[in-house]
Amino acid sequence: MVNPRRLFRLLVPAIGWSLLLAFVLSATPSYDMDLHVDYDDGTFQGQVTVEYVNDTGHAQNLVLFRLFGNDPLFGTARVIVTEVAVEGRERPYQMFSDDTVLLVELDASLPPEERLMVQLTFRGAAERWMETSAPSLRGSGLLTRSESSMTLSGFYPMLAVYGPNGWDLNPSPGFGDVIMAEASDYTVRVTTRSGLRVVGPCQPSSDAAQGESATYQFSAPNLREFSVVLLDSASYTVSSRQVDGVEVRSIFRRDNSVAAD
Repeated sequence: MVNPRRLFRLLVPAIGWSLLLAFVLSATPSYDMDLHVDYDDGTFQGQVTVEYVNDTGHAQNLVLFRLFGNDPLFGTARVIVTEVAVEGRERPYQMFSDDTVLLVELDASLPPEERLMVQLTFRGAAERWMETSAPSLRGSGLLTRSESSMTLSGFYPMLAVYGPNGWDLNPSPGFGDVIMAEASDYTVRVTTRSGLRVVGPCQPSSDAAQGESATYQFSAPNLREFSVVLLDSASYTVSSRQVDGVEVRSIFRRDNSVAAD
């Protein structure tokens, strides 16, 4: 016969951990994105499916996204949403705050702890940032195409943060780090022309070349945002070494190799 006290001691921790794990999993948004980058033109287009979890504690009739790439701090860079669908059905949307806020009204109220899928199709262009330009004429450098690289940050619709006072939609102060987002899980496939070095927040889990193009897949949990840098392989190189069992990689211009080593 099973001792009731022993059974209690075994079940309570197991149930507690299960509830905790379920809460963590349910509270984490996720992004699944296909991104196509025209490196030479400095433009991009993509589609992202966002799994939104209503962890606000209140029923929600709308979902809000931020388009940080349209903030004046990003210079002449632009991000444009062309279509929004909720659970596979196309939905109307509205833009506010100089196109930095996107509002999607739901056709039915979403109860607390419930989730839904929002699919957004977007395109955009990086700011042309020539390395001979005067610094005063440049944006922040977060969404730029320079002579030998392309930096993509804040280039896609990101879930707005919901805090104690509701949705946080404050305009940026015009300096510093303007991106505010919940930690989320990401799977992103980046397709661009062959011959580039594509650097993301982690090593790509797979890469495949198909003629003149190549696709790199990145998968990482608990990222504040997904950023990627495309580099001209002729201008940049990579050095790596093991330090106390940790691989440290450095990516630098070839003409700076002496300082980098």
